[in-house]
Amino acid sequence: MSIRKCFLIFAIFFLFITEGLSQTEIQKSAQRILQASFKAEPSVPARGLIGLKNGKVIFVSVVGHLSTEKVIPFSKDTPFRIASNTKTYLAARYFQLFENNELAPTDTIDKLLDSDTLKGLFEAGYLVDQITLSQLLGHTAGLRDHATSDSYFQQILAQTGRQWTAKEQINLMLSLGKPLFEPGSAHKYSDTGYVLLGQILERKYRLQLSQVVMQGLSSKGAPTASTWWEFYQSSPETALPRSRQYLTGGDVSDWHPSVDLHGGGGLVSSLYEMALFTDMLFDNAFFDKAETLNAMTNASAVPAPEKYRFGLTVADVAGHTAIGHSGFWGTVSYYFPDFDITIAGVVTDQTGYKRMQSDIEKIVGVISASK
Repeated sequence: MSIRKCFLIFAIFFLFITEGLSQTEIQKSAQRILQASFKAEPSVPARGLIGLKNGKVIFVSVVGHLSTEKVIPFSKDTPFRIASNTKTYLAARYFQLFENNELAPTDTIDKLLDSDTLKGLFEAGYLVDQITLSQLLGHTAGLRDHATSDSYFQQILAQTGRQWTAKEQINLMLSLGKPLFEPGSAHKYSDTGYVLLGQILERKYRLQLSQVVMQGLSSKGAPTASTWWEFYQSSPETALPRSRQYLTGGDVSDWHPSVDLHGGGGLVSSLYEMALFTDMLFDNAFFDKAETLNAMTNASAVPAPEKYRFGLTVADVAGHTAIGHSGFWGTVSYYFPDFDITIAGVVTDQTGYKRMQSDIEKIVGVISASK
């Protein structure tokens, strides 16, 4: 064997070993970080962190149990409500439809919504012939937000089992006042915009929103072993028992799912499948053309690209750009272009959300140092 060949084999072996050690250290760091947070916030029943690259787990750490009763251990496959992380799924489905020319980003809502909804929007001052699908997807339509209003929260607390319709949520938004700004001129997050997007799909296809979204995404391989649209779909046979979720110690697991069901939220998923979906999205698994993903993440197409694209929030995490979404109950799933890695986290009490974000910053720092 030649000296050159021996050197090449040694170099490949050394590279393999050092990369393996690096990944091992990242895994150990994730466990240390999570254990420290679990100890610091014992009121949070469970928390988890996971990292994926090209569909493969590069680190995962979970601690805790499905409830405060501490009977069943929490795992990376444990399902939970992911709230606004659902928006990325809905936006991805819309971009599939754009790609197939079934809809267009510039389509205005006056041609897509039912007459009663349009009448209410028009009377409230909304320019329905100017508001486009892309503006709803990017939160630039000037809509107010029913979900963050004091009125909505107080009504939920008064009747946690109440079944909310999409129309009731839209009407609540309309009662909050005039539009915040002219369509396309600024950015303001609005759950109601995604409720309208859900209504548009149901009206166009004469199907439940869950069917339109999940059939389109699953046809391209979106994970469904522990992901489903609550209320409208049964949990898969492959799914583990769902985790309880808490708001400052109060169990909110039995709040009616319609509180956040009609497009702004609605999905139940696991830490692993939530991360896998994000990872697949940025691997362009759900579209036939690379241009479609580029359009979904296009910074020049929105007035506040440092905040939001289309169904995707943008954040600076430890000096690195993160693109993905978070959910009200304590979830986040980010893709990091600098590393080509997806990192997701969950806490089952919302009070742990801030520390979860800090944990992600710490693990990003570890990954950055290993490069």
